[in-house]
Amino acid sequence: MKMGKTRKNKTVSDTVCEIHKFSGYAVLSNCFVRSTKLGCSAIGLLGRVMDLPPKWIFSKAGLIAICPDGETAIDSALADLKEWGYLEIEVKMPNENPTGRIQTVYKFYEYSAKDTSIPQYDYELETFMVDNAVLNRVKKTDNYTMISSKLLRNKELPNKLLGFLLKVLSLPDY
Repeated sequence: MKMGKTRKNKTVSDTVCEIHKFSGYAVLSNCFVRSTKLGCSAIGLLGRVMDLPPKWIFSKAGLIAICPDGETAIDSALADLKEWGYLEIEVKMPNENPTGRIQTVYKFYEYSAKDTSIPQYDYELETFMVDNAVLNRVKKTDNYTMISSKLLRNKELPNKLLGFLLKVLSLPDY
């Protein structure tokens, strides 16, 4: 029996990302999937984020672990999402946080009024909150695509390819 270093599980309690989903598949809004402002990498990353388990502790290191793209590509996709209004990053000061520490809150959106490349749909947002994240999703009454969670959780599929595939799958049958 080898004796070595014991690896301690790391959690990032000072990062918040709210995510809510159905099991087995993800229902993604076509608003972000069909955007011509977002690159395929950003679309693929947002699709993955929308499918994360509710108790997933959001961090860039966690995204790097589930995506084969690497840190630079993840940073670029997050910047793209932020630029077009699909991601807001809020920093809470110690006096605004029960832990008394600085906390980063990542707020992901499926729809952005800032992105003029998509039709301005009448939509209603649903906001979900969990321990480590905030997710703002378009209420699914129409204009959505159901995607297998197995596809979204495939760690070998680069975000750029996933984003392209999501675009194709979101197109009407005709």
